[in-house]
Amino acid sequence: MRLGIAAAQVTLGSQPAECAIDTPHAALLAGQEATVALRREREQLDVANASKRRCYDFNSNQAEGLANR
Repeated sequence: MRLGIAAAQVTLGSQPAECAIDTPHAALLAGQEATVALRREREQLDVANASKRRCYDFNSNQAEGLANR
């Protein structure tokens, strides 16, 4: 591994911690109306998608930096 790093002369930045963490589902509470549960789940999905977009952007920027060397 060290040989590859030395030969490439490239040090990749650490991936953001959020890229390795799953976004949990919204809690389902007893007696809660289905529409409320669905709305909260949709909000969690928006959070998860935003996180994945940031991770994608991070990795794309790394790849672009390598391609432009």
